[in-house]
Amino acid sequence: MQWDEPEESSETITATDDTGCVQVTMDPSSGRVVDFRLSALWREKVGVAGFTDALASAVTRARLKYLEALTKKSRDRSAPTAPIIPADAWNRLSLEQQLDALGRLTRLLEAVTTEVIDVFRRRQTSTPVHYTGSDSRRKVSITLNGSGALAELAIDENWLEAASTPRVVSAITEAFESAYTSLDSCDELDNSMPTPTSDRVLALTTQPNALWRWLQLEDD
Repeated sequence: MQWDEPEESSETITATDDTGCVQVTMDPSSGRVVDFRLSALWREKVGVAGFTDALASAVTRARLKYLEALTKKSRDRSAPTAPIIPADAWNRLSLEQQLDALGRLTRLLEAVTTEVIDVFRRRQTSTPVHYTGSDSRRKVSITLNGSGALAELAIDENWLEAASTPRVVSAITEAFESAYTSLDSCDELDNSMPTPTSDRVLALTTQPNALWRWLQLEDD
């Protein structure tokens, strides 16, 4: 291979196509392509006709590694944590106070459920949005879905036939950056649906003693 392959670490996710000529490095925190490398042997082993599929394969493999890492992190976070409401403090409440607190908590959970269903329905009825970017000469076009995964890849094969390896790398890198810029510019619109109840739950469960005070009717 014509490059020094970086060792994969917790800071990077690296994957290649079947030939090992197309290499993609992804940020494990965002799932975004941050580095693209191309062996000088790619014309012999991949060829112009197979290049688009080879690049898509490398990106897809890196994305799968990213999703697997997210799943592992989620399992790691599922370890037991200290209770938000101290058991001894709960036991000091009268039965009437406990029932009142449980009633408030039930109503809050019902409101969250209603809010989540409403947001889900609105997103289901909206037209799926894709975000496209290209290099400055528009020889490479990369389209991402709303989660940042590769949805479509198009490369001008006439240009690819004559382009130098460094130029191919530069154009693909530029196209990815352009697609991510397009995605970022629409993030505010995608996340604009208000979720006041969910936001309140987040505040109650992340601020020390906030949920306990709220259940005791010390807060509105």
